[in-house]
Amino acid sequence: MDTVDGLRSLHAGDFKLTYTPMGAERGTTETIFGDDDQKMIEQARDMGIGEFSISKTSLEDVYLTIVGHKDAIPW
Repeated sequence: MDTVDGLRSLHAGDFKLTYTPMGAERGTTETIFGDDDQKMIEQARDMGIGEFSISKTSLEDVYLTIVGHKDAIPW
Protein backbone atom coordinates (compact mmCIF):
# COMPACT_ATOMS: atom_id res chain seq x y z
CA MET A 1 0.00 0.00 0.00
CA ASP A 2 1.22 3.45 -0.91
CA THR A 3 0.13 6.73 -2.41
CA VAL A 4 -0.39 7.01 -6.17
CA ASP A 5 2.79 9.11 -6.44
CA GLY A 6 4.73 6.53 -4.42
CA LEU A 7 3.50 3.69 -6.62
CA ARG A 8 4.38 5.67 -9.77
CA SER A 9 7.92 6.25 -8.56
CA LEU A 10 8.41 2.66 -7.48
CA HIS A 11 6.90 0.79 -10.45
CA ALA A 12 6.58 2.95 -13.57
CA GLY A 13 7.58 6.60 -13.50
CA ASP A 14 5.75 9.89 -13.37
CA PHE A 15 5.24 10.14 -17.14
CA LYS A 16 4.55 7.88 -20.09
CA LEU A 17 5.44 8.48 -23.71
CA THR A 18 3.39 6.53 -26.25
CA TYR A 19 4.27 6.18 -29.93
CA THR A 20 3.83 3.92 -32.95
CA PRO A 21 7.11 2.33 -34.04
CA MET A 22 8.10 2.83 -37.68
CA GLY A 23 6.97 -0.09 -39.82
CA ALA A 24 4.59 -1.41 -37.16
CA GLU A 25 1.04 -2.50 -37.88
CA ARG A 26 -1.65 0.11 -37.50
CA GLY A 27 -2.79 0.36 -33.89
CA THR A 28 0.50 -0.99 -32.50
CA THR A 29 2.01 1.26 -29.86
CA GLU A 30 5.01 1.25 -27.57
CA THR A 31 5.07 2.93 -24.18
CA ILE A 32 8.10 4.30 -22.38
CA PHE A 33 7.94 5.30 -18.71
CA GLY A 34 10.16 7.84 -17.00
CA ASP A 35 10.40 10.60 -14.43
CA ASP A 36 11.58 13.55 -16.54
CA ASP A 37 9.14 14.47 -19.30
CA GLN A 38 11.51 16.91 -21.02
CA LYS A 39 14.31 14.34 -21.12
CA MET A 40 11.89 11.76 -22.52
CA ILE A 41 10.84 14.15 -25.29
CA GLU A 42 14.48 14.84 -26.19
CA GLN A 43 15.31 11.13 -26.26
CA ALA A 44 12.25 10.37 -28.42
CA ARG A 45 13.37 12.99 -30.92
CA ASP A 46 16.93 11.61 -30.83
CA MET A 47 15.49 8.18 -31.65
CA GLY A 48 13.71 9.65 -34.67
CA ILE A 49 10.21 9.30 -33.23
CA GLY A 50 8.18 11.99 -34.99
CA GLU A 51 4.74 11.55 -33.47
CA PHE A 52 4.13 10.69 -29.86
CA SER A 53 2.05 11.65 -26.86
CA ILE A 54 3.24 12.21 -23.34
CA SER A 55 1.06 12.21 -20.27
CA LYS A 56 1.07 11.66 -16.54
CA THR A 57 1.19 7.98 -15.58
CA SER A 58 -2.16 6.74 -14.29
CA LEU A 59 -2.84 4.25 -11.53
CA GLU A 60 -4.00 1.85 -14.26
CA ASP A 61 -0.58 2.18 -15.96
CA VAL A 62 1.10 1.30 -12.67
CA TYR A 63 -1.18 -1.71 -12.20
CA LEU A 64 -0.58 -3.01 -15.74
CA THR A 65 3.17 -2.59 -15.31
CA ILE A 66 3.11 -4.53 -12.03
CA VAL A 67 1.10 -7.43 -13.44
CA GLY A 68 3.16 -7.52 -16.62
CA HIS A 69 0.56 -6.62 -19.23
CA LYS A 70 2.53 -3.75 -20.70
CA ASP A 71 6.03 -3.62 -22.08
CA ALA A 72 7.64 -0.97 -19.94
CA ILE A 73 10.85 0.64 -21.03
CA PRO A 74 12.14 2.70 -18.09
CA TRP A 75 14.19 5.82 -18.81
